[in-house]
Amino acid sequence: MFGFPRSTSARNDVEWCWFLRRRGKNGEAMERALHDIGVMDHSGWADWQASPLTGTGAPAEVVFTAGQAGLCVTTEVDDPARDPAERLNKVCTLISDLGGNAPDAALRDVIAAAQCGADLTYGARLNILQNGARRQTKLLAEIPPTAADLATLLMPSVSRSLQTLGDNRALTMLECDSATGSVTIHGKITQATLPHLPPLAEIADVSPDSLALAMEGLTETAMSGALPADTLGFSLTARPAGQPPALSVFLPAAALGE
Repeated sequence: MFGFPRSTSARNDVEWCWFLRRRGKNGEAMERALHDIGVMDHSGWADWQASPLTGTGAPAEVVFTAGQAGLCVTTEVDDPARDPAERLNKVCTLISDLGGNAPDAALRDVIAAAQCGADLTYGARLNILQNGARRQTKLLAEIPPTAADLATLLMPSVSRSLQTLGDNRALTMLECDSATGSVTIHGKITQATLPHLPPLAEIADVSPDSLALAMEGLTETAMSGALPADTLGFSLTARPAGQPPALSVFLPAAALGE
């Protein structure tokens, strides 16, 4: 089985600054963007309450994706001590300020309605990918447990299939790409087992056997009923009309490394 070393986001401001500066022009551009957002100031991190985004409370984390060029960071946009319900509009404003296209009013209304009155943890965050002169931003909006019907509004074709996953299924986050306008729904299945794979595969019109084999290859172990981790993450990205959504599945690296 592959080993996944645990990583800790540096809470030390000086370490973070030097990390960015060692990334060359991408790091310099990212540091300027984080200053513009307000998550950093002349002294380092803004004087905010510790964030639930990272294990150390740092308000930003680097996102590593295989084959991805550039520097990608997910960041808070306001002090976590403040009302998270106010962050959706702030993220959308920052996307426009950073040169992206903010989600349209209709989508923002759907998200706002889903979050209304809910007990939110973070409300919304901003994802920034800096690759040379190209900057791509994404809205990451929290989906509270009370908004389980959000898939019906955004992807009616997958709603029934999601229901077959049972009560252990939950939607967790909505992602909107400011460059392409694509919308992705993220979710998780707790106490997940192999029988949860066929409904997910059916949504994306892919073979459940191929999906299981791919996961076995990742973990270098044969799966018979149980999965290597008891929580299975998934995401569904809407594609043009008539095409099934693109499916990604995730296993927590920390669990695989144990």
